[in-house]
Amino acid sequence: MNTKYVLKIIIVLLLVGLFSCKIFELREGLISSDKESANNNAPSEAVESLSPILILNDFNNGTAQNNLEKEDFVWVQDPCTIEPVYNDKSSPHEGAYSLKINYDTKKTGGGAWITYPGSIDTSKYKWLQFWVKGEKGGETFAVEIKDAKEAKSKLNIKDYLDSTTTRWQKVSIPMSDFASTGEGNPDMSQIIAVALVWWEELSLPVSGTVYVDKIMLVRDEKIIKNQKGLSSDLVLDDFNNGTNQNNLQQNDAIWAQDPGIITTAYNDKSSPYEGTYNLKIDYDTKSTGGGAWMLITGTIDISKYKSLEFWVKGKNGGENFAVELRDSNDVKIKFGINNFINKVTTEWQKVNISIDEIKNSNSEIDLAQITVIGFVWWEEYSLPVKGTIYLDKVMLKK
Repeated sequence: MNTKYVLKIIIVLLLVGLFSCKIFELREGLISSDKESANNNAPSEAVESLSPILILNDFNNGTAQNNLEKEDFVWVQDPCTIEPVYNDKSSPHEGAYSLKINYDTKKTGGGAWITYPGSIDTSKYKWLQFWVKGEKGGETFAVEIKDAKEAKSKLNIKDYLDSTTTRWQKVSIPMSDFASTGEGNPDMSQIIAVALVWWEELSLPVSGTVYVDKIMLVRDEKIIKNQKGLSSDLVLDDFNNGTNQNNLQQNDAIWAQDPGIITTAYNDKSSPYEGTYNLKIDYDTKSTGGGAWMLITGTIDISKYKSLEFWVKGKNGGENFAVELRDSNDVKIKFGINNFINKVTTEWQKVNISIDEIKNSNSEIDLAQITVIGFVWWEEYSLPVKGTIYLDKVMLKK
């Protein structure tokens, strides 16, 4: 065969091979690019909630871990000091604890207490809301948010309160105000920090103590209007610490009579009414058994409240149970859930039970000495004999 002809064939084959490789590389590059694009557009692992309220920190676990299971922390510039106390129980706005912050900027320093939510999309919320008071009154600070690229925005607390006082006050900051300050134009869909800041003109007076409680994001202004007076309510259990320890620092419990079965999941996050978790209860009375989930309150006086309130939904709808109260002398009273709502459904419903109704139903029960609030499956309250309910935010309302 002619040598020149052979060389031409070899050259053609090499060119075809190179061309095929290039197509393969291009195809792989497109696939890789598609994968990267898909990953970039995939939902973030950041904590998000479809609930009307997202609680960032209610401080009821007494530690630096917030309600989104991240660790809060402080930042200081020497010689400033910022000292948080997470288990202060001197006078919380609600629940067991509030956050106490001792600060001293030493005139030339600065610092911040920072709640770290991971990375959350705050663009879905209209308001940042929290409660604050001072040890003496007149304390000042800024509220700062920061995004994943370190862009920040600060707002002076004096723009939202005339002055901090020694009484709890609610602060409601429109999220749009952070976007309009022009300091850094943070990406509201990637917020990684919400902070209380003492810096420059925002650090006068140079030292003091503030108390903070229940920092949350709120979707709807109506919710804010409906929360007036919450400082006098008592949250018994909002389940946001993911354990059986309630907001009164008591351990909730279950009771079952054979062959009945009651199981609980305190860290259910499938669809909480608000916050991080709700309580999930699976029950099966086996027709002849029974059981209860019991919120152990210690001993509390509920006579000064107007109502017992909680939120409930069922897995399938139509679930049945009774609400039972028990005093320190073991006097009990039960109410069927269908006395207060038409029926349990697969959507969250608020249940409100008047304290006067409880008192009028059994004059022997001592409302000043209540030790247990239970959800009971027993006799006529155990039909259907098995099911699943979800509970959230059990509280006493003023």
